[in-house]
Amino acid sequence: MSITQKSKIAIVGSSLSGLLAAYALSRHHDVALFEKNPEISKTKHTFKKDGAIQKQSILYFSPDVARSFYRTLSQLDLTRHKKKSPPYCLSYLNTFFQHPKKAFSKPYLRMLFEILCFPTRAKKDLLQQRFATQSIATYLNKYAYSETFIAEYFIPLTQTIVHTDRHEILALPAQKVLQTLKREGLLQHSCVRYQSIDYDAYVNAITTRWHAICHVNSAVLRVQRNVDTIQVQTATELRQFDYIIFAISADKTLKLLETPSDDEYRLLSEWSKEDPTNTSEDTAPTSPVETEQRPSRLSPETLHAQKELPRLNGKNRSFFCGNYFGLNPLEDEIASAIQVLHHFNCQL
Repeated sequence: MSITQKSKIAIVGSSLSGLLAAYALSRHHDVALFEKNPEISKTKHTFKKDGAIQKQSILYFSPDVARSFYRTLSQLDLTRHKKKSPPYCLSYLNTFFQHPKKAFSKPYLRMLFEILCFPTRAKKDLLQQRFATQSIATYLNKYAYSETFIAEYFIPLTQTIVHTDRHEILALPAQKVLQTLKREGLLQHSCVRYQSIDYDAYVNAITTRWHAICHVNSAVLRVQRNVDTIQVQTATELRQFDYIIFAISADKTLKLLETPSDDEYRLLSEWSKEDPTNTSEDTAPTSPVETEQRPSRLSPETLHAQKELPRLNGKNRSFFCGNYFGLNPLEDEIASAIQVLHHFNCQL
């Protein structure tokens, strides 16, 4: 679906993808963004530390993020800061040797050897495309990794980017998990390179340069889609648009749709189950990778659904983007917004 004529577009949610879509589309279309809160959040991550709520306003991203996002940052005159972070294995070993009696026991000495071998072996297997169709549990068992390594190192390592419980992590495809660990720099013994910007400055730059109309304190209650119009219902008004973009979580999107299609219900409902292990608002992040919001649930079913999500775009005058489109919340959120923009012949 390719939309070339000027249109009225509603965007639900001021997430990173929502802001990007509003910024780019408002150059050529009439865009209205609906945000339920009194203002657009300038905090990227909220967590609890020592009983107090802490807020973090730094946006971290890997060098692999889309080049078009870099162009947008240049257009906004935002400075990217290049940084380095100690490798995860080094951070772990720093705490490992704080308990010498435990550290020099046989199970932990074996785990130390496995920690040192795991990155090299995993990268070699990725290069040779081994275990492409097998689960990560099968992969770990194939090499007889110890239970101590799996429970105390591998699961916490994977949970820094895949926020779900042990059972669902071990059921994920080995190829997908290892690729994600490699992309996030977690399969290396050297420092992890990443870049950052101030999210507060980012939001200010976007909102002062776009041509969109932002409706704060305007929670969308219902979305009705007709053959040639979209009706957006808030607490105070009913407005009509040509198209709508949902830049909120999958489960919240599903709740707003008055009559979801069979495909929309089948795919978006995979995220309706709450993740009991989600502690992103209760614990402080220990590395830049951990500061981004994660999908609320991840499983083999949601991974399969992610492959089909882009097919929903353009149907019923609706488009979808957000951090549930992949394993890497920031990069995949940006990529999903770019996919939506392509339907409107628009670029960042």
